[in-house]
Amino acid sequence: MFWGVEAGILTSFLLFILAAVFTKIVVPWYQALVYKGVDLSGTWVQHQTLSGIAYDYNMVLKQSAHGVKGTMTLTTSGAPPGPRGDYVQVFDVSGSSWEGFVTLNMQSSDPKSLAFATTLLKIQDRGRSLVGHLAFRSQSGQAEGEPVHWERL
Repeated sequence: MFWGVEAGILTSFLLFILAAVFTKIVVPWYQALVYKGVDLSGTWVQHQTLSGIAYDYNMVLKQSAHGVKGTMTLTTSGAPPGPRGDYVQVFDVSGSSWEGFVTLNMQSSDPKSLAFATTLLKIQDRGRSLVGHLAFRSQSGQAEGEPVHWERL
């Protein structure tokens, strides 16, 4: 009976490892092999000035088939001093591409500084720019949006 339990535990562990290898290595490799769409991997930037405040977006994406993941850093400068002054906010990014469009969801990496946003972007200029809209929760708690135009570095 002891050996039967031990064999069952060992078999379960082996199946867990095989499943992890299959889903983390084999499936992404196969998806990359057969995926024929645009590759969005790389660094994307945008700079804009609103009401005298400079907003610099720097996004680094990695893609596996239709799935997209990465990070985005938003840096502001030129804001009046105080609690709503200049800041740096880092976001975790996840999303997908489909039919020439990309949806990206962004959530703050730091749980002490909560922020989130979502985008719908059209892939343009033969894969060199992403153009669309960013929707986010403002500091007043309202849903707001703004146009965005990211360029690939």
